[in-house]
Amino acid sequence: MSAFVTPAEAASMLHHTVSRRTVMTLIHQGELNHVKFGKRYYLSRAEVERFISECPANANQHALFSDATMAHGSSSMAENTSGQDLVRDFVMKQSRS
Repeated sequence: MSAFVTPAEAASMLHHTVSRRTVMTLIHQGELNHVKFGKRYYLSRAEVERFISECPANANQHALFSDATMAHGSSSMAENTSGQDLVRDFVMKQSRS
């Protein structure tokens, strides 16, 4: 298992409805630390886990402990709430405080 993940892999770790674009937005807003090699972005698994621990409502906890982080996980949340909405709400609350 690699110590670094791509934005797409990080998105699947966060929640099955969070997109790669949402992770890229979080990177550009400074919410997620990253490294850039050429034109590619990478995040450490520890950084994704830190973000999840600070925002447990958006976490797909099953994906954290699975080797198949690319697979979409199940969610115990209401079907009408997307992971992107949860991440956006979390970021908005953090920016207000």
